[in-house]
Amino acid sequence: MFKRLTCIAFAFSLWANASMAQSLVVDPRSTEFLYRNCKSGDETTALACANYLTGVAEVMAILGAFAKDSKFTASERADWARIGLCNSNYSPDQLQQIFINWAEKNQTDWQKPREYGAIRAFTQAWPCK
Repeated sequence: MFKRLTCIAFAFSLWANASMAQSLVVDPRSTEFLYRNCKSGDETTALACANYLTGVAEVMAILGAFAKDSKFTASERADWARIGLCNSNYSPDQLQQIFINWAEKNQTDWQKPREYGAIRAFTQAWPCK
């Protein structure tokens, strides 16, 4: 009987450890994964974060230019402004810090796609008006 209980307890502990390990896996496309990369002490990983955020900001800057373009209707310009970046004066380090600050304040959004987190961080920091 003792051997049977020991086997059951051992099996349960294996299952519990596997479940905990699975919950610690972070989706590499998530805001949390990007945040962890940005906070990484590893220079290469942090550089990958800065490069990703710079790419997002550059696309957002194009959309921000559409928000100012008189060829579009006021409604269309407002749509572009919601997702555009109207500040073209930024550095990769600044983008990274803005994203980190936003992510730390919005942990409930960590499971959302990384582009969601980057866009939200930048549009809150520099809204197009």
